[in-house]
Amino acid sequence: MRAADPAALSAWYRDCLGLDADENGLWRQGAGLTVFATFESDTGYLGSRAQQTMLNFRVRDLDAMPIEPSRLQEGSFLETVDALRCGVLLGT
Repeated sequence: MRAADPAALSAWYRDCLGLDADENGLWRQGAGLTVFATFESDTGYLGSRAQQTMLNFRVRDLDAMPIEPSRLQEGSFLETVDALRCGVLLGT
């Protein structure tokens, strides 16, 4: 990801989501599926047209997350934004 302050963005993902990547950017996640999905360029799913990506993470306990949701979604999901205001979807 591009960022004016890569260290601060990495710290947000580490502190808020527990994504503690090593010095090479490698992160070992728990077992389970990882989805890589593409969308049509005019999709409204990602929010703003300026936003090119959205990251989705599985979490153990949504209520314990140290972030404020911007929108609750149907089911066990909440949507928020990272330090760069890019969408992040969290689900159990």
